[in-house]
Amino acid sequence: MKSVVYQGSRQVPVDTRYDECLYAAPRPAKTSRDCQHTGKDLFLHIDREKNTTFYLHLWSTNKNTGDKILPVSAQNAERYLKEQRACLQPVPR
Repeated sequence: MKSVVYQGSRQVPVDTRYDECLYAAPRPAKTSRDCQHTGKDLFLHIDREKNTTFYLHLWSTNKNTGDKILPVSAQNAERYLKEQRACLQPVPR
């Protein structure tokens, strides 16, 4: 999913296809009409100037619900990974 997020006054184009996924929420093996699944994936975008942008991709198996991209701070990204029991690797600068 492509989107533009703002980091301060700077526009950052992000794309879940090319940015590094730090955490991917489990997807259902089968989709069902009766059961809707939602999840949050955490991504890291590094631009040409080596600026880092963390963002969440909120998704749903419900076709009537659109996906969303939300920027998060490095501290909130680390907190989210700790909640998911994952380890944050140092970001190269």
